[in-house]
Amino acid sequence: MTIPYYSGSIVAYLALQNMTSSASRYSSIIASAASVNISSLLPADIDLTVLTGYTAQRSLLLSQLSSPHFAVEEVAWGGRGHRLYCDDPAVQSWEY
Repeated sequence: MTIPYYSGSIVAYLALQNMTSSASRYSSIIASAASVNISSLLPADIDLTVLTGYTAQRSLLLSQLSSPHFAVEEVAWGGRGHRLYCDDPAVQSWEY
C-alpha cells in the first residue's frame, strides 16, 4: 500500500518555520530545545562518551530543524473537500 492508496496523490513536506505562527515562536522552540541540560536527563553515572554523543546528536538535529529545507511534517491528501490548517495566522486555513 502507498500514500496515494490511503491518502491521495498530493503531498506537502513542511519545515518547522512553516508550522509555527511567527519567527519568534519558531526561534523560541529552537532556543528552548538548545537550553535543555542533556546531562540532567541521563543517569548521573553515564559514561562521558554517551553524553558527548547525545550532545552532538542534539546539535545536528537543531541544525536540521533550523533549516527551511528540513521537513518536520508530511501531509498527504487528494480529491476534493480537504481542508488544511496551519498555525500561521496568515495561512490558517486553505481549502482544496
